[in-house]
Amino acid sequence: MEEMKKIDEVHRAYEICKEVFSPTVGIIEVGSEIEDKEEYEFYKMAHEFFFQKRQKELIAKGIY
Repeated sequence: MEEMKKIDEVHRAYEICKEVFSPTVGIIEVGSEIEDKEEYEFYKMAHEFFFQKRQKELIAKGIY
């Protein structure tokens, strides 16, 4: 039961990250507001992950 709860939490976190760090959201625009360098690096990596995912989708469709 505890394992299923953890899986649900991780999935919810992924869905939130997918929305927050979508390619349409620029981390650079809010980066100056983030004081913690490690926190900023995390956000930057998450944003790049979803940006690259979107690029691959567009390439596969022949759009990019």
